Amino acid sequence: MFGHPYEPMTNSPSSLKKQAPIGQMFMLATKNDPAYKQAVYEAYKRQMPEHVGDAKDYDELVAKAYRHLNHETQQQFDTLPVNMSFHRNGEGNYRSSNEMLRDVYKNGHLYVFQGGEPHLSMNNVDPRTGLNDTEMFRAVHDFYGHALHGNQFGPKGEEQAWAAHSGMYTPLAQAAMTTETRGQNSVVNYTPLNAHIKQQVRKLDESAYHAARRGDTAQAERFMALKKELLDNGFTYGPQASILLPPEMNRGDYSGGIPAYLRHLIKPPNPASAELTHFSNEPDLTQTDPSKYGTGIKGAEAERLSDPSAIKNRTYFYAGNPAKGEQGLGTHKYRTRASDLYDVASDPQGLHRLAIEHNVIPFTAKYNQGVADPQGAFTDLERMAHEQGYGGVLQRNTGMPMAAVFGSLPVRKAT
Repeated sequence: MFGHPYEPMTNSPSSLKKQAPIGQMFMLATKNDPAYKQAVYEAYKRQMPEHVGDAKDYDELVAKAYRHLNHETQQQFDTLPVNMSFHRNGEGNYRSSNEMLRDVYKNGHLYVFQGGEPHLSMNNVDPRTGLNDTEMFRAVHDFYGHALHGNQFGPKGEEQAWAAHSGMYTPLAQAAMTTETRGQNSVVNYTPLNAHIKQQVRKLDESAYHAARRGDTAQAERFMALKKELLDNGFTYGPQASILLPPEMNRGDYSGGIPAYLRHLIKPPNPASAELTHFSNEPDLTQTDPSKYGTGIKGAEAERLSDPSAIKNRTYFYAGNPAKGEQGLGTHKYRTRASDLYDVASDPQGLHRLAIEHNVIPFTAKYNQGVADPQGAFTDLERMAHEQGYGGVLQRNTGMPMAAVFGSLPVRKAT
């Protein structure tokens, strides 16, 4: 359509490591922070100057990206090889992606929702059809992103659909399209926004699965009806906003992390403070060095931190003022205070709950169905806490309260 063969974007599988930062940056972008706008605009100018063109600032770039998205979406809409029915009250909602696929491939038909909250940058009405930009985008994304490639609804399928559909847009339009698809999916499914709902949904899915295996179709349908009611009434979606994510997050080879030029904008919400104690072999320590992790006692924690996604650099402290440390630690005692810790026990942002939910073994697995992997969950929690600007994690609810601090801290000698 745009002078080059269509090819889906190469993309790694959906994951918490990759998409939690996307969701975090989406929410940061909605705050309309001038510093975010300037930093992201400069990043686009560095990385794709030929597409920024005459856009003089972030707001002009956003408007330009959405103009391209709307124009190219209309072109794609005109190529759709299916009949469509548009509905306003949910009467055409598919119960599953498989139902949509059957409708498309068996009947050559697609139901599309018409309506919803107007989008500031996707509300132009096409006089030929009476559809606005958002409604056209829903149709083309459901067909070219999902149906054409058999991509399911849900977190993993939405990421696959983003990659499949991305290849049909020029780079600036693709940036706006990424906001509307990958960005929204990351907020909804990879931030704590719906972690409590997703836990309930998982349990209903499990109950329906086992009821169906027993041949109790009616019970299985009741569980699925409860799931639909929960999703319809309890699920929260990301704010509708005209924004651009950092350009790194528009790429298929993006694997996670916050771009360095944006880290200074991240302020940890509800940080915890604690008096901390560290034992060392160094007799005259004035500053901790997290790069020296592993030079003291090694245990099960070392195996967990061998995971490439783990934050390895750290210093361990006792929370409080114990008289002595664990056997094998140094005899020199140091004190300090940290005020930017993530309190795991109170879990103020829901990061631990989110990490646990993403580390539960599926109920369709052969062993340990529904059991959470605590090691994987804690690795994810630490990484997300670090990405949200916390200086470490505080565990008050252990036998000996501890803190893992990711950066250097000044310390004073204690007795």
